Amino acid sequence: MAGETRTPRDSAFVLVLRALTFDVRAFEAVRDDPSRTPLAILLVVGANFAAGLGAVLWAIVDDSIANVGRVAVRSMVIGTISGTLLWLAWALVATLLLGWAFRRQADLGRMVRVMGLAYVPFAFQVLLFLGSLDLAVGIIAVSGTVLLVNHAIASASDASPLEVVLANMAGFAVFAAVLALLGQGTTDFAPGIFALDPNVASVGYRLATFLPVR
Repeated sequence: MAGETRTPRDSAFVLVLRALTFDVRAFEAVRDDPSRTPLAILLVVGANFAAGLGAVLWAIVDDSIANVGRVAVRSMVIGTISGTLLWLAWALVATLLLGWAFRRQADLGRMVRVMGLAYVPFAFQVLLFLGSLDLAVGIIAVSGTVLLVNHAIASASDASPLEVVLANMAGFAVFAAVLALLGQGTTDFAPGIFALDPNVASVGYRLATFLPVR
């Protein structure tokens, strides 16, 4: 209509900044806008790639130069794919649990958009190369992602806080368990912390050298 004014859409950068401050307006902006779906998926792919890059930098700091190529292909490339697919499984499990088990409003498209925006903290694993802080970086990045995803799910559903937590943790359990299996040992088919063995600079590695292993 003539004279109709449109509210300007926030840029992706602004949405990410707002999401990181737990601003519900960021999730509301993407929740019902299907045109934001590619952005959500791109953020997930980018976060997984950044986590894989962190694993590569970790390998360099760890003096595992001979393994850098293997880690790059497996954690950055294959890990990005596996991480993205398992993030989608996380969203699917949460949606099914909310809709079928709890009989709540739950739409996969909405869930994908808000959970994609909430997945950004996973990218902080690019800092895994920080020697003795590698485990702390991984824990902070993953736990921050889980917390923000919980906030995102709440914005996309009429579920109670307990139902949101249960749905989120059920989806995350699938995500984390399968990535742990894919990344264990020398397989490394997972992004970030899920692909790493103890770093020679880490406190855990140093303690392990003094403990008898049977």
